[in-house]
Amino acid sequence: MNLLEALLAAYPTLSEREAKGLILAGKVLIGDTPQTKPGIPVAETVELRLRGIKKFVSRSGEKLDSAIQGLQFPVTGRSFMDIGSSTGGFTDCLLRRGARFVAAIDVGKGLLHQKLRSDARVQVLEGYDFKKIQPADLWQQPEAFVADVSFTSIEPLLPLAFDLLKAKARRREALVLFKPQFELPRAERELLDSGILRDQNRAGELISAFSQRLANAGILTETVQPAAITGRHGNQEYILHLTRP
Repeated sequence: MNLLEALLAAYPTLSEREAKGLILAGKVLIGDTPQTKPGIPVAETVELRLRGIKKFVSRSGEKLDSAIQGLQFPVTGRSFMDIGSSTGGFTDCLLRRGARFVAAIDVGKGLLHQKLRSDARVQVLEGYDFKKIQPADLWQQPEAFVADVSFTSIEPLLPLAFDLLKAKARRREALVLFKPQFELPRAERELLDSGILRDQNRAGELISAFSQRLANAGILTETVQPAAITGRHGNQEYILHLTRP
């Protein structure tokens, strides 16, 4: 595979002419190094970045994309729920990686990017309290889910989300963004510095306790991976790969 082919695979909305122009202009980076030769050979697993150009409709897509690649999490041809979809960074990432259906669910309204609203593979469920979602609300029964919620703990939603997955799915699994600042017990909020939990040892303890409680509910934490970029205000977040046998 050469650089041009890798760029077209990573950014399928680009035309070959557009992709070649970006390379020649030095806007395609491997690591922090600009690449200017479309024909140079690269590994199929290479991570490309575009200088000054967003890959997804929001930066959260970069967090999910990095985890999918690092964990070799299967997306192509599968149906998903995106819990806490907001602008749609996770949904955009899933579609670009070949998901056949995404139910984008958020308690807010008017947040999802217009290009995702008009995509036939996306069911927009705005103004929905996820705790009240019923199987009949979904166009398709999902095989897996992703989740990114703020200002509340993700934990109470997880058993409900797994209950909505297709019983005969090849593997019932999820990629969930764990935000330590929202999982910290109320009595410990003084540990936050302008909303940021800087004590990564405490963050690790929170993840361990969280994973143990999930295990007690029959949900396994397969992998914990630091998010590729920090949260908007600087918090280190984590992607958890969860399964339920």
